[in-house]
Amino acid sequence: MVSTDSSLTRISAICSFLSPLCVFVAIPIAVAADIPPGRIDFGNANTLQRLVTAMPSALWLAHLSLIGPTIALGTGIGWYQVLRTVGSYVAFGVVLWYLGMVLIVTQDAVEVAIVDYLPAAYVAADASLRPSLLALGAGTSRSLDMVAAVGDSLSFLGLALINVALWRYRPTLRPLAGLGFVSVFLILGGLSLPSVSSGLQGLARLFPAGFMLFMLWMVGMGIVLLRWKPAAKEAPVGSVETLSR
Repeated sequence: MVSTDSSLTRISAICSFLSPLCVFVAIPIAVAADIPPGRIDFGNANTLQRLVTAMPSALWLAHLSLIGPTIALGTGIGWYQVLRTVGSYVAFGVVLWYLGMVLIVTQDAVEVAIVDYLPAAYVAADASLRPSLLALGAGTSRSLDMVAAVGDSLSFLGLALINVALWRYRPTLRPLAGLGFVSVFLILGGLSLPSVSSGLQGLARLFPAGFMLFMLWMVGMGIVLLRWKPAAKEAPVGSVETLSR
């Protein structure tokens, strides 16, 4: 049974602030180290050599990429606490969010291990061993890309349901829900459209744009969670008591 006090939502609010903070901290580190955003191709020799040159910044970025989603795991339960009276689909949205996030955290954890090991191993290896390490890196990159795509698809489909509930929950929160819808559209579009045709590869840029909007949504949702106060008894959706929160 979900707690009726606000301690849970405050913890979720803190997670909503800290998770985007990891991204905002990572941006200047990536710029200073000249590491482009996006997936890392571990099967590319130039990429591995660039990662070695960028150490330890490359490893810091990998750790921040893991810490951010891990912290974000604390947000979904807060969303459910606030929005559960809107409809039972809120629980389904939260479940999808967590299923996707488990895959994303797993992918990021493996990426940290690969960044820590493979670039240095490639540079130090004999010329005869380097093709095998590149093949290992290429296979790992393909696997990580697939895990990330499935995880992102599940979590942001769940987020779409959360934003439907947010739209219905309170009229003053509809701009935030609209921001969430746009971020979901851009992220899912960036994941799916490039795979339809090679001529749509430029649409992969939709993903980072949607992701940055999602970070802003997380901050906004953190404010909602921080300000939420439970009523003595949950009021039905649309009632005066619910809309006054």
